Amino acid sequence: MTQHTFSIQHALTFGWEKTKEHSWFLFQVALVSLFLLSIPTFPPLHLLVGLIVMIGLVGLSLRIVDGQPTAWKDLLLPFTNKTIFIKSLLGTLLYMVIIGLLVTLIGVIDAAVIFKLFSSSEDHIWLAVGVGILSLWPLLYISLRLKFYIYAIIDSSADVRTSFTSSWNSTRGMFLKLLAFNLILAAINLLGLLLLGVGLVITVPLSLIAYAYVYKMLKDHHMHKSKSTSGPHIA
Repeated sequence: MTQHTFSIQHALTFGWEKTKEHSWFLFQVALVSLFLLSIPTFPPLHLLVGLIVMIGLVGLSLRIVDGQPTAWKDLLLPFTNKTIFIKSLLGTLLYMVIIGLLVTLIGVIDAAVIFKLFSSSEDHIWLAVGVGILSLWPLLYISLRLKFYIYAIIDSSADVRTSFTSSWNSTRGMFLKLLAFNLILAAINLLGLLLLGVGLVITVPLSLIAYAYVYKMLKDHHMHKSKSTSGPHIA
């Protein structure tokens, strides 16, 4: 890995090339994963199944980025490594709590501001819409800055606190780039969905590999930056 921050183009190209390289295996993995996630069940169980699938897919994508051999057993990571599963579960619950509290706080503030605007004049409708849109900014900022927590847990078996700290530190100054990257991936997967859903078996693996690539690039960049600022200085 180089010591530079990631390039969106390089991440997408890397994801596409690796998806082609492992095409048949990833095609099967995507079909099985989408099938498991589509099984109707009550919300808590659905979230648990989603987490199990996500741990397996993230672990698999990290192995692909590292150039390691892949097999079906890699998807059984939540069962073969209970420590990683428990840490991922706790990390995901904490992430959901953080985002939930943030959504609640933003909702309360938005409601108060919009009520204030409408109580003074109905001509403030566009201003109210603007306030609502701007209020999404902190939600996006926090969610993207912390999103790599599960990668840190699976990649290095980091504890929950360290995984969130690692994600926060490695994404410093990268918010706008990460936002653009996520919007592009969303557009790619939307296109896959519009193709009768069949395209998702290509776009989902591409997205996961590209995301794992970005995680590795940001992690390496942060480690290199930390060493360069804390290392000994020779006169």
